[in-house]
Amino acid sequence: MNRLVFGGLLAFILLAIYVGGVWAELLKLMRDCAGDGCSLAAAAPDGSKTAILNTIGAMISAVVIAALSVSDPDQPLLSRQINAATGRRRELAQWFVTLYLLGWLVTGLAALVFACLIYSPPDRFLADIGMAWLGTAIAASYAFFGLRPPVDDDELLTRRPARDVTAELRAQIRAGKIRFDVPELQAELLGTSVDRKLQELVVFLAMSVGTYIKISNILRTAGDSAHVAGRAVDIGNEDVAADLLARVARQDAVDDYHIDEIIFDAAVAGKEDRNIWNFDRGAPHAYAVATLNAHRNHIHFAVA
Repeated sequence: MNRLVFGGLLAFILLAIYVGGVWAELLKLMRDCAGDGCSLAAAAPDGSKTAILNTIGAMISAVVIAALSVSDPDQPLLSRQINAATGRRRELAQWFVTLYLLGWLVTGLAALVFACLIYSPPDRFLADIGMAWLGTAIAASYAFFGLRPPVDDDELLTRRPARDVTAELRAQIRAGKIRFDVPELQAELLGTSVDRKLQELVVFLAMSVGTYIKISNILRTAGDSAHVAGRAVDIGNEDVAADLLARVARQDAVDDYHIDEIIFDAAVAGKEDRNIWNFDRGAPHAYAVATLNAHRNHIHFAVA
């Protein structure tokens, strides 16, 4: 099968799953909230459905932004392969892309309007879908018009629509991708005492591991470590180290997520080099034996 046809078919299958799942929840919401009563609990999907829709939604958002990232307004909203097509194939490709964008547009807008604006209190799952759609729509609008948010005016920067990291964290928690040794840690992670960069890193960690991350420590009240400043998190299920650190302990990821420290004794994961994944001040670092011995049952991350 042609790569272009196969890729398009796969993209539409994922879109169909996403659109069908979101609209099923919207219809349940409208049914459960009809009349005077509103049973939002009945509208909440299970964890597996939440994880599937959030994962597919993130992929669709990336596709939408890529499709709208054009410098020439007359250029078709297609990939390079589609642009190379001619005649009937090119026309069909344009229609398929248009239908894809319309499916995303209508579904995300409906989730935003119904879950965030019409029903109160909002349905958290659909509200997260709607807010994620809004953020993607804003980013896609900038991409389409070739604009960049102002970066030299602090006042304008504070007004720029921000990524809703709290909503992303809640989505990962509901999906079972983020777990906690004690319930109090969830409140710490979602609270204002934790650095926003650390919250963004935790989202990335949860999405980077095949199973889940289990947070064992965040804030401390004494000492001079990054934990006191709300810039550090410990992952207590060290059995995921090989899977997780292979994706995270790389210079590109360290730079992108402002990682200052990674400390873990890699011998626990069967590595000969105990410092193979470790970083300090954003650069590979070999910690002393005493430090490694103190980090055998958890993985320590800190942001700059």
